[in-house]
Amino acid sequence: MTWGGLQGIQVFNKNYPHDPNDKNYKERERIFARINAEKLGSQYGVVSSVGTSCKK
Repeated sequence: MTWGGLQGIQVFNKNYPHDPNDKNYKERERIFARINAEKLGSQYGVVSSVGTSCKK
């Protein structure tokens, strides 16, 4: 979740480039899936939210 606030900065893009051929690409996809699942409060792809959603 920490990467959620850092996803647009240089260090994130350096460590997790948007390049399917990079060794960390799957980790990048996992990070984005976790962020989206928690934001939505539901399943995103194969990732489910862990916490309880806030009432909207």
